[in-house]
Amino acid sequence: MPINPAVVPPDDAQAIALRLEDWREAYAPDGPEQEWLFCQLVVESLRIERCQRHEAILVAHSAQRAALCWQDDRRLDAETLAASLSKKPALVARKLRRTRQGCEWLLDRWLALAAIFDNAGAWTENQLSLAFDLLGAPPELRDSPPTLEVAHREIAALKSFKAAALDNLDETERQAALAGLEIEPSRPLSLLRRYEAACIRRLHWARKLLKSPAPPSSNHDECPRPSQPPAPEPPRAPRESFPTLLDLDPETLSPQDRETWFRDAEIALYGHPLTPPATLNVPAAPSAPVLNRRARRAALKTSR
Repeated sequence: MPINPAVVPPDDAQAIALRLEDWREAYAPDGPEQEWLFCQLVVESLRIERCQRHEAILVAHSAQRAALCWQDDRRLDAETLAASLSKKPALVARKLRRTRQGCEWLLDRWLALAAIFDNAGAWTENQLSLAFDLLGAPPELRDSPPTLEVAHREIAALKSFKAAALDNLDETERQAALAGLEIEPSRPLSLLRRYEAACIRRLHWARKLLKSPAPPSSNHDECPRPSQPPAPEPPRAPRESFPTLLDLDPETLSPQDRETWFRDAEIALYGHPLTPPATLNVPAAPSAPVLNRRARRAALKTSR
């Protein structure tokens, strides 16, 4: 099946053709649909390999930039983040404190505000707004303006935090980038890994839909044994017949035979008579209900 040249680089066309031939025996596509799925699988496999090559190039590029222009790149990141300080002062101020270069950006602004206050004795409206933003104060809590003491306090806190933590962390991140292990991957590298993950998902999808070839038999000369027929069921035991007297209509019997008829019916239904003989003063069994004649006849017909 020809591959669309618009979605395949020219350098990969020959590699795709070779892989189609090499993998055909393993997947054995049958029919146009299977052939299309097989082509998709091969193309995605080449795309995954190309992503891995590009990832190695990006990691090497990041390591080279970490060796040559680490400070400039990090300062640029801090300036880009600080551009939205007035829109989200609390969030952006906290994010700037996470890096050495962001902390230096905050420190430079506080030092400039302190120098202006020392010379002019006050801040303008824009300078007050910047001070509120550097503090991360929301617009609803800007009633009392910050003073020069607040600026000096922030300068001392930023210097202490930078020397105690951020200088060491910045050097650790730089060494990791030099080794090709970025703590926070760059945007191009993150996008490339997302694209690679999408290619892997499509490859698994095509492989799942491909018809797997039947496994070869270990012994072709051996014929399959016929299955054994199921064993016949054992014959059921014949149902015990009622006494011949039960086949008669009780209405046509004499009173003595009628009493015997009902007694035999109770024994056949419940295993014991419900009505004791007239000569014995024995109470009826409490577990079984006492039935009238019509109910007894209906139960007898049902049991038959």
